[in-house]
Amino acid sequence: YSYFTRNLLSRWTEYDYLLKIWGSIIEAILSINGMVRLKSGESINPMSTTKKGELYDVDKTRAFKIDLRFIFDTEKVEYDVGAGESSREPVASKIFHDLGKLLREGKEVLDGILGCVLDDVTAERASGWIIQICGLQGQISSLHLIRNGLYVAIPQYKLRFPTSISGLESLMDRHL
Repeated sequence: YSYFTRNLLSRWTEYDYLLKIWGSIIEAILSINGMVRLKSGESINPMSTTKKGELYDVDKTRAFKIDLRFIFDTEKVEYDVGAGESSREPVASKIFHDLGKLLREGKEVLDGILGCVLDDVTAERASGWIIQICGLQGQISSLHLIRNGLYVAIPQYKLRFPTSISGLESLMDRHL
């Protein structure tokens, strides 16, 4: 019995894709070194709320809720090192809205990292990471501060979940 039949996939929500497929894969990758954990379920990066509050003179300003946050924990504080958004299917308006949201979040992630970095060499190499997932596909990008006020996103990896045995065999042949 396959979860991936077209009929069943049409009933899945974006969180079904995120939690049943991608969440497990991302958790497995992050557990390799155990330094970063995944926080899912539309949470808010506190740094984003602070920065948004500086831009708008409105009480109780809140940043965007994000589907995924990649968190580095210390004893007292959690630091965002990446952000992710998911969608169920490739609807252009949703994809572009999520990408805009992710680019803003990636900038805030990078600003948060730069606020913690002590030396210039490390700061120059720092980047924020974003992942955009659409159904069984996705893309990972990094954000970099090129010069004061100029942030650039660079696509790094494309993700595609195999939907058949032959697709899985092809994946294994390439990567194992």
